[in-house]
Amino acid sequence: MKNLIVILLFLASCSKSDAILPISNLPKTDLFGEWRYVGTFSHLADYKCIICPDYDYENEKYQITFKENGDIDARVNLLIVKGKFSVDDDKLKIQSFDRINKPAETAQDGTFINDFLKSNLFGIYKLDTKYKSLTINISNENYLQFIRK
Repeated sequence: MKNLIVILLFLASCSKSDAILPISNLPKTDLFGEWRYVGTFSHLADYKCIICPDYDYENEKYQITFKENGDIDARVNLLIVKGKFSVDDDKLKIQSFDRINKPAETAQDGTFINDFLKSNLFGIYKLDTKYKSLTINISNENYLQFIRK
């Protein structure tokens, strides 16, 4: 919970030109649907922007879809992944995350999968009129950031 407060304070400190304006904390049911990866960030660092102007939403290689029945469909670069998850209050637990195909996996792909499997606390926020944000803690210091339109 402490980390979630740090994230909220960080988001609130960004200016409108950074495209980060938390409007409201959204219900956990907003988790369902497709999310696109923005990056892995540290709670200990000060960032100018999370969704920077060079971010290409349409061509993001890492996409995660959480379904209401507890299934996960994901694309991690060229990998197709299926899995299961559960939610308990603010905690997201990844129960399985299995590779369906066998293309070459980059080091970055492996790091993303390993980090995603550490999913812990999460929060969903409305950033502006265009994006919702999904923040998933993976440790006391780091979090994964996803967005969707």
